[in-house]
Amino acid sequence: SKIARSIGIHKSVAYLVLDHLVAKGFVEKIVVNGIREYKAIEAQELKEKVKEKKLEFERQISIINSMIEMPAVGRKKPLFRIFEDWSGMKKAFDAVLKTLKKGGETKVLAVAVPEKVLPKFRRLIKKFHSKRAEKEIIAKILIIEKLRGTIGADRKKERFSEIKFIPAEQAIPMAINVYDGKTLLAVWAENPFAIIIENEEIKKSFEAYFNLLWKTAKK
Repeated sequence: SKIARSIGIHKSVAYLVLDHLVAKGFVEKIVVNGIREYKAIEAQELKEKVKEKKLEFERQISIINSMIEMPAVGRKKPLFRIFEDWSGMKKAFDAVLKTLKKGGETKVLAVAVPEKVLPKFRRLIKKFHSKRAEKEIIAKILIIEKLRGTIGADRKKERFSEIKFIPAEQAIPMAINVYDGKTLLAVWAENPFAIIIENEEIKKSFEAYFNLLWKTAKK
């Protein structure tokens, strides 16, 4: 109650946020005489957790860098298109629909979407997948396990969709869509942005990574 009052949110919301922090290991919870008590972890322990996250992020970035090296001399250079903010994201996904023909296929590696943008993300991406299904374009989608009840449930309702789930630690810091010689990289944040790379070799590199995860992912 004291935390809820100090930051101006409803008590039930405070409990929800605190329980998320407990699940992530940033807060400790004990129950004393039926009353929940919360305590922040020690500063040194917090530093160690941040260090672990940093190392994992750097590992994922190195994977991305190794997959998008510039092609060898004499080969076609990649063509980049950049899209910014929510209206730009819509244009980026409309570009995917324009490229793919009936019976085409896109492979999607989804990532965690921040809670504050999840409703907006779901509305935008639902429109994309509805149009995709109308064109009978097949989508193979990898979604992290914790999004099974939200984004996973949304995609299961749509035709021409194959869905599998992966643990959060296998996700990379951006969503990847590979299709018809192109790759769309999307970063979902309050101010999202996307990059479309038009290059067959780069597309094949990301597709190989997707296929590797697809083999071991859960239905």
